[in-house]
Amino acid sequence: MSAPAYYSTSQAVYLGWKMKKLALGIIALIMAAALIGISLTGFALFSADREKAKIGVIGPLSGDVASLFEGVKNGALLALKDSGADIEFVFEDGKCSGRDAVTAAKKLIEIDGVEAILGGLCSGETLAIAPVVDSEGVVLVSAGSTNPTISGISEYVFRTIPHDAVQGKTLAEAVYNLKYRKPAIIFINNDYGSALKDVIANRLRELNIGALAVEAFEQDAKDFRTQLLKIQSKNPDSLIIVSLAKEPPIILKQAKELGMELQFFGPETFADNDVIQNSGHAINGTIFTYPHVSTTSIAQDFREKYKKEYGRDTDAYAAEAYDAATILINAIKAGNTTGPQIKNYLNSINLEGASGTIQFDPNGDVQKEYDLYIIEDGAYKLYSQ
Repeated sequence: MSAPAYYSTSQAVYLGWKMKKLALGIIALIMAAALIGISLTGFALFSADREKAKIGVIGPLSGDVASLFEGVKNGALLALKDSGADIEFVFEDGKCSGRDAVTAAKKLIEIDGVEAILGGLCSGETLAIAPVVDSEGVVLVSAGSTNPTISGISEYVFRTIPHDAVQGKTLAEAVYNLKYRKPAIIFINNDYGSALKDVIANRLRELNIGALAVEAFEQDAKDFRTQLLKIQSKNPDSLIIVSLAKEPPIILKQAKELGMELQFFGPETFADNDVIQNSGHAINGTIFTYPHVSTTSIAQDFREKYKKEYGRDTDAYAAEAYDAATILINAIKAGNTTGPQIKNYLNSINLEGASGTIQFDPNGDVQKEYDLYIIEDGAYKLYSQ
């Protein structure tokens, strides 16, 4: 999935929406004039009777990536519950697709009238939405999109998760530091996977080991034996799997069936509970990266509340979503209801949140590190090299 295709699609569709807005604006002026002419009291009552504030939430509610969105949804809803704010969340299915995410964003802005948007989860969603929110002046905060090109894409786009320029470097250096000298890479061919693969491969080259093989697969793939056989022919000692949530269990099991006894590495998506459960014993020993988990009392309290609320340990992206929702809710509670007001509020914050310190740089990014984790017996724990 390429970002330029989404941009051109959104621009084409956008002209229609602009014409609609112009027509609605003319109608609104006529109605306002009529109201003023009839009754100033009636106009005041109409203005005061406003709906509650709304925050849109975009992510894959359906499809193969939906399990990754559970953490975002749960974290955001827990933040709303904790805030006690009279704010409504409006969920829309971005389907991990730029085209669907654009449709969702336009609906949230033009029909639902949201004050801000939390999303997308997939990088392709966020890259596609960016020109829409930039044109409309609506703030967007992502809790899961890590593609490096999102940095500085719009003054209205922020994210509470560190980007893949940091994650890819950490993964490549883990391979090197653990003395693996013949790594291979298999990656999902989308905005997330391609960007992270590039960072990993570039850093491996800088470390003078490179990747023996680099094989791509499409987002709807269900059989990876062709790519795995090509990789196996190169005799690697490790395999870096850059994927979303549904692919790792299949890749790991098929690799084991082919007799590939390797050290497996993965990115933050491996923290998803479904990935671990569906992989069975095949995932044991896999090392993956995840944003540094804060150990403050605030972060510990969040993890306890999350487990009490949902009956399980914190899902991937849950803490980042909790913080994204919290800052948007706080902005609205402080009286900021326009895009520029919310944007300025976010640029001024320095918050200790569930995922760590939230303070945005000029590109809308947070400065956090990635740690290494290892999966053993159906659970993951911090890995010490």
